[in-house]
Amino acid sequence: MGNNLSPSTVISYKNNIKHISEFVGNKKLSQIKPSHLEYAYAEMLKGGLSPSSVNSIHRTISTMWNSAFKKGIVRANVTAITDAPSGQKRNPTVLGRDEWKSIIAASLEEEDGIIIEFLLKTGMRIQKEALATTWDQIDFDSGTVTVAESKTDAGSFRTIPLESDLLERLKIRKSEQESKIDLSDPLKKFNATNLVFCNRYGNVHSISNLRRDVWKRIKEASGIAERTTFHDLRHNAGSYLLSEN
Repeated sequence: MGNNLSPSTVISYKNNIKHISEFVGNKKLSQIKPSHLEYAYAEMLKGGLSPSSVNSIHRTISTMWNSAFKKGIVRANVTAITDAPSGQKRNPTVLGRDEWKSIIAASLEEEDGIIIEFLLKTGMRIQKEALATTWDQIDFDSGTVTVAESKTDAGSFRTIPLESDLLERLKIRKSEQESKIDLSDPLKKFNATNLVFCNRYGNVHSISNLRRDVWKRIKEASGIAERTTFHDLRHNAGSYLLSEN
């Protein structure tokens, strides 16, 4: 794909490849058909990924396949005859006060539901910010969380106040983590990287798993639109915070 790619482009390619690998990673390129890719795209959309994000994944795969085709690694560029979602951006889903409350109530019933509550109440980006947050970034005395490196310079190192109920739940989560052992290796320190939102093994969460499992169940339980994404929560955070003050 070239040697002159920017670091952000390389990261984007890696993330896109990771997404599609969950569906076709066990197949050789020559075995993959348009129907495999179209099924993967449909499942990604059902899981909460936006059409523009899925389109970005398709474009990354198309670039790879075109390169493989030119080098004779594959006989055809199957991505050229694969139907993919349009990259046209949609307007974010606007949620009402009752829907916010339903989301929070449903999140309390999920082991990792606090991640959803955190997104709604802080407006953080999920992958670059929320899932990368460590306990060192949370100040329990002042009731704030400081964003580390973000997608933009303006977003980096900003300080966000934490609502009191969320702050108490974070305290409980921290205490629970400190009492756990690493299930994959009992001799290793649990959550060695000090993540606020680590998985049951103490490692960073898979955003795809969160979409497919936790977020999907919360949407069903709260009755909000299936098309609602993590990014929509970010767009609703400001309205939520204003309504609570």
